[in-house]
Amino acid sequence: MTSRIGDIVIKAQDPDRLSRFWCAALGYTVSALDETGVAISGASNAPTILFERSDDTLAEGTLHFDLCPTDRSQSEELDRLVSLGAKPTEVVPSGGWHVLADPEGNKFCLMSKRIPAEPEDFHDLGPAQTVTDADIEYAVLKTTGQMPETEEVRDLYAAAATEPPLNETLQTAQVFADLFRIALKRNDVVAVSARQQGRLVAFAYGHPWRWKEQNDEWANDLKTRLGGEASTIDETIALFLLARDPSVQRRGLGQRVLKEWLDAAEHESVWLQTTDIDTPAQRLYRSVGFKAIGHGPKAPNNAPSLVMLKS
Repeated sequence: MTSRIGDIVIKAQDPDRLSRFWCAALGYTVSALDETGVAISGASNAPTILFERSDDTLAEGTLHFDLCPTDRSQSEELDRLVSLGAKPTEVVPSGGWHVLADPEGNKFCLMSKRIPAEPEDFHDLGPAQTVTDADIEYAVLKTTGQMPETEEVRDLYAAAATEPPLNETLQTAQVFADLFRIALKRNDVVAVSARQQGRLVAFAYGHPWRWKEQNDEWANDLKTRLGGEASTIDETIALFLLARDPSVQRRGLGQRVLKEWLDAAEHESVWLQTTDIDTPAQRLYRSVGFKAIGHGPKAPNNAPSLVMLKS
């Protein structure tokens, strides 16, 4: 048999606040409370979450597991875990727990208390389930009448970008919606949408870019910052927005919308500007052939930007 996770321990500067949040998020209730922190519990076969009061949540990580034996003594399970590669740490064991480290040094505790093994149906998940996008409707859009409302674009961008790692504001989402509204005055905008039961869940749009048409302050700043590389994006297509709602993440929507947009753009050279931090979006761009060529104007949230070109 094996151990089970009996507790998940999270260091917290404000255990009361975190416990209220996770109780609401998970449907848990407070099961213990004292000066050291707060414990919350859900179903009898679910781990207890302990919010341990700590002024320094960065010293050795904020989270660790408490493992509990299911069919043997603590000492027997200790021997088994060590044989698997766990290592004792410098922390002196108490009667209730041993502090171990996994093969990469992440610490966890082996508790003395035993808990029942997982129910059989917990492991019997049946045949693998393949997530399909049968409920997603994709469309290539090339006329103003086909385009989504600017409010839809604003709400989609807000959902996609106000969470980590971007942490952008609702005001930034409105800026992107306003830029989309301005772009719709052109007759050469190319867009791809993905809708789930009518709701816009992913969207990309762009249009041709020619320096001779650019005379605004942002474009002049871009040209200055790119320097000699500015000529490489002349007479290309610019991708001004790619956004995907987090409610449909891990389904490949962003990748599919991007690839369909690249096909619809029908141009061998495409450029874009993205935040200059390691994000899933930037990794996606690199995976389809975009390469960094320089830095552009700062984003509306004042974050540095990276200009990428696919040619």
